Amino acid sequence: MFVAGISVGGACSILFGLLNKCPSGELFVIMCFACRTVEALGIAGLLTASFAIISNEFPNHVATVFGTLETASGIGLMVGPAIGGLLYQIGGYGPPFYVVGSLILLNGALTFKYLPETHNPPEPRKQGALKLLTSVSVWVSMVIVLCVSSGISFT
Repeated sequence: MFVAGISVGGACSILFGLLNKCPSGELFVIMCFACRTVEALGIAGLLTASFAIISNEFPNHVATVFGTLETASGIGLMVGPAIGGLLYQIGGYGPPFYVVGSLILLNGALTFKYLPETHNPPEPRKQGALKLLTSVSVWVSMVIVLCVSSGISFT
């Protein structure tokens, strides 16, 4: 799922850079929404699988690894627009999407080659998913993520 998600995300990013060649009007809008929807599905699979991989590979340091991952994400959100703007000034609409998509696909290829195999069979659940919804810490975490994500998108 991780490799499939990263591949779909990278390919859709490159395709989004080609959308300016699509005829304007209703078809353009439909193609934009279709491309972003497929990309979102791929990235959702990638993120979900990455959480499972991190939990499996670093069972004693999950919080530290998640913290490092979120730090890298924050740095990317700060630096990305500046680099994207530079690429746009150099080459126009397409290059930011081509570069990001190519880097994502390269990442997917490297991940496919070097990601270790998972040999641990899944452990049976002791409690259902409904138990999570009664946990105060889960609700606090969800509210924090919601606020942070909203703050990022508002600015």
